[in-house]
Amino acid sequence: TGDKIWSTPAVEGDTLYIGSFDKKLYALNAADGSKKWEFATEGAIVATPLVEDDTVYIGSFDRYLYALHASDGRLKWKFLGSNWFWARPVAAEGIIYACSVDGKVYALRAENGNKVAEFDLGNSISSSPVVVDGTVIVASEDGRVYLLDAGKKQKKRLVNLEEKIYAPLAASDGVVYIHSDKDVLYAVDARSGAILWSLSLKSE
Repeated sequence: TGDKIWSTPAVEGDTLYIGSFDKKLYALNAADGSKKWEFATEGAIVATPLVEDDTVYIGSFDRYLYALHASDGRLKWKFLGSNWFWARPVAAEGIIYACSVDGKVYALRAENGNKVAEFDLGNSISSSPVVVDGTVIVASEDGRVYLLDAGKKQKKRLVNLEEKIYAPLAASDGVVYIHSDKDVLYAVDARSGAILWSLSLKSE
C-alpha cells in the first residue's frame, strides 16, 4: 500500500480487507494477494473493517463511517461523525455501532446509515467493542465500561476499572476480557460487572 498499516485485517471467504494510512481500504484475494478493489477516503484508516451481510463497514480519520458493497467496493452509504473513527464497528440486531474518539457511539441502521441513537460516554473511544447476547459492550479510554442497547435507547455502566483502556475488547461465554494500559488483563462478568479475575502481564 502507499503508506504504513496500523489496522488489523478482516477476512471473509476468500477476501482480505485492510486499511492503510494512504487513506484507502483494499480488498485482496486471500490466496495470492492480488487486488480485487480499493476504496479511497479523505483520511487515514486505522480501524479494523467489519464485514456483515455482504457489506464492509469501515471508519476513517476523515470522520466518516462508510458502508461498502463487499463484492466491488461501491459505496452504499456514509455517516459523518464529529471526530475520527478508530475502533472497529460491531453489528447487533440490524444496527451498526460505531465508536468515535469524540466519545460517542453512533447507532446506525445497517441498510441505510440512518441514526437510531447516539450514546455519549464522555471520553474518547479507541477500544473496539464486543457484542454479548445481543448487547453491545464498549469501553471509554478513562476505564469505564458500558452496556448499550439502541433499541431501548439504554446505556448502563457495567464497571469502572479506573485504568486507561485502548486495546480492543474480547468476549466469550458471557465474560468480557479487557487489557488496560497498566498491562493488566481483566475478566469481567458481562451481566453483573463483577471482576472475576485479573492478571498482570508485566514480566517479573
